[in-house]
Amino acid sequence: MKKENQIKYELMRLMALDSYASSVSLLFIVTVVAALFWQETALKVPLAVWLLSLYTVLIIRSYYVRQFLHNKTNLQKAQTIFNFSTIFSALLTSAGFLFLFTTADHVHQTFIIIIISGTSAGAVITLSYFKKLSISYLFVLLLPLIYTLLTHKSNAFNALSYLIILFLIMLSIFSAKYNKNIVTTLISKYKILATKKALEVSKNNFESIFKELPIGVFTYSKDLVLTQVNKAFAKIIKVPQEKLFNLDMKTLKDKSIIEPLQKVFKNEKAVYEGIYHTTLTDLDLWIRLHAIPMYDAQGNIISGLGMVEDITTEVQNQKKLEYQAFYDSLTGLTNRASFRNYLEQFMKKIHRSKEYGALLFIDLDDFKNINDSIGHDVGDYVLQIFAQRIRKVLRAEDIFARLGGDEFVILLSQTDANLAKMHETALYLSEKIHTTLKEPIHKENETLYISLSIGIKILTPEELDTTTILKHADIAMYESKKGGKNKTSFYDSAMSRQIQEQLLLHNELKIAIQEKQFELYLQPIVETKTGKIVSAEALIRWNHPTKGLLFPDAFIEYAEQSSLIINIGSWVIENAFAMYKELEDTLENIAVNISLKQFSQDNFEELLLASAKKHNVHPRCIKLELTESVMLNNLEKTIDKMLHIKAHGFAFSMDDFGTGYSSLSYLKNLPFDYLKIDQSFVRDMLENENDKKLVKIIIDVAKQFDFSVIAEGVETVEHAHFIEENGCDYYQGYLISKPVPLAEFKKLL
Repeated sequence: MKKENQIKYELMRLMALDSYASSVSLLFIVTVVAALFWQETALKVPLAVWLLSLYTVLIIRSYYVRQFLHNKTNLQKAQTIFNFSTIFSALLTSAGFLFLFTTADHVHQTFIIIIISGTSAGAVITLSYFKKLSISYLFVLLLPLIYTLLTHKSNAFNALSYLIILFLIMLSIFSAKYNKNIVTTLISKYKILATKKALEVSKNNFESIFKELPIGVFTYSKDLVLTQVNKAFAKIIKVPQEKLFNLDMKTLKDKSIIEPLQKVFKNEKAVYEGIYHTTLTDLDLWIRLHAIPMYDAQGNIISGLGMVEDITTEVQNQKKLEYQAFYDSLTGLTNRASFRNYLEQFMKKIHRSKEYGALLFIDLDDFKNINDSIGHDVGDYVLQIFAQRIRKVLRAEDIFARLGGDEFVILLSQTDANLAKMHETALYLSEKIHTTLKEPIHKENETLYISLSIGIKILTPEELDTTTILKHADIAMYESKKGGKNKTSFYDSAMSRQIQEQLLLHNELKIAIQEKQFELYLQPIVETKTGKIVSAEALIRWNHPTKGLLFPDAFIEYAEQSSLIINIGSWVIENAFAMYKELEDTLENIAVNISLKQFSQDNFEELLLASAKKHNVHPRCIKLELTESVMLNNLEKTIDKMLHIKAHGFAFSMDDFGTGYSSLSYLKNLPFDYLKIDQSFVRDMLENENDKKLVKIIIDVAKQFDFSVIAEGVETVEHAHFIEENGCDYYQGYLISKPVPLAEFKKLL
């Protein structure tokens, strides 16, 4: 029997036991009242009927109470009959008393009021086991009397009615509190019983559990002398168990755990998490320690029990991931997402100060040729040397960040109210940067001469949009490349060609939406263990009337910056459902990329459900891929929306995991089902030890959160073997197939 039912049963049993006395009391009271008015000939018949009715109702109630107490009637039936008969008896009692009240003189009326009030008070004690029943009984019994007194043309009775109203309120409050106390007592009772039972089990199994627990456990005396240790504890500190018995912990050099262990004898919480140096084995461990008191039969603290976990690996991995979340793993510079935060704060600062700032956008010229001709390891080395050299010419306060690939930005900490001086400062720094790269970079037998294209964006107090600022700096950098590379260009209004091109793209996209020039390609997703295609990612392509087939890189970024992504995204969702309908016998699901703007739409959930209904496809067959940008807004609102959508059966996948800064800090909160490792890590992981370690860590972390892991960019058999060995569930990439139209995809199946 569940605890809730046990409590209801016990409440009913207690009320049933009390009901005998309350029934006898009520019958005695009404009999006395009837005898008082029996001399009135006109009242004899009504009194007889009234008494008979009450006797009948209360006898029936008592009968079923007895049946319940002897387990001949179930709880629900007994409670229903008891409630009904109790309320009915209240109606009969109230009706009888009011009938007599209207025929009585003032003395007898006062007597009746006292009787009703006393009956009400007695009912509270008997019926408060169930608050609603008790209060209902009071209202049925007293409200008619209150109404009668209020309508009576007597100031005294009117005043008395107010007193009875107050009396009713006080009784109701008392009933509620009394009920709460009873229920609390019963809950405590069952907790005590459960605790006793658990203690008995614990007593029988303590020794075996103590010995075999996978975490370190030890007991110690008030003098901090070890009395017992288990195998795991000895293993953590790498000392044989027999050497630990009777060890005085006060004699150890590292005293960091002494104070927490002593707290248990003051009945205080004892927790320690941090580095601990083991005296006996000279190890530096990161441990998590919890200690609790142990009591004797009288409740006195007699010893302590400590529990220790070695979380050294966990902490190291956590620090690595946290570092990766904010810094570029290759160069150690601030990463893109973190830089955006710095830039936002900086723009607010100059907005307040009305001064000017400067942003340098740097791209290494022809860097792709280094990767393609010499190798990615050399390319990585070049980026590292480049970062080291640039750091030397910057102030400590300047923000130096790697946006990705060979793109870097520098945000000068220095500001100036004079626009011309800010130009001079930024130009002077760019010249120093060009100079420091004139010296060649040597790697093994290679001598590499590196040049840079730099774009400078002067930051004005009127600007706040960081996306636009970075775009302007990027445009200026491309002006340097167009001008022959190894140059510096300032952004100005003369670079409006980019804006004109975007306007043209905007109009072409609107036409593409109207004329349905888009097409969905599918890239297979393979189950790692079986090698079977079980899913696919839907990727949009644009059949441009003059430029031919365009990939998302050519238009999605702009579409996301404008409102056009909403219509494009709706088209993708609609066609993904239709496409799955053709493949439902062969695929588990199709993944669809969802932009932040589309996810943020109020009707996004309705759009998904309407498409599912239209194509008769269950929501579980569509997997929604979100990037980390979804987490940068209202986290609580995002979680709530995701849970609502998941409730219909849709699954969520975090796309491009590891490329931003917010993944780890929010991962534990967001209800994702899948986690995609970005192809930038997978592609180079066999050559780049950092990428290899990061892929392993990401898989381990994902498993801790019960996510299924999908690796992107698997291009070789070696890639597939590596991720399979490390527990990755699925992969996609050119090893199986590039994204293809539906007809070609069917052939792959």
